[in-house]
Amino acid sequence: MAHESQSAFYKYKTILAIVIALHSILFMEYTYPHASPSIKFIFAPVMVYGIVVVFMLLLERVTSRNQTQT
Repeated sequence: MAHESQSAFYKYKTILAIVIALHSILFMEYTYPHASPSIKFIFAPVMVYGIVVVFMLLLERVTSRNQTQT
């Protein structure tokens, strides 16, 4: 049971990160149309993906801490 929910959690995290990266590309495209493509297509998605991964790791740590307490 725990293993299935963990794999589903990682699948959800990956899908969420891809969606946010695509959204950040579109946001950069419309906000800064004169920016270089390397900034738009590399820097923005990597930065957003890093933020999402850090947030998910913190969330995972909090949920695992709550599970051990109960």
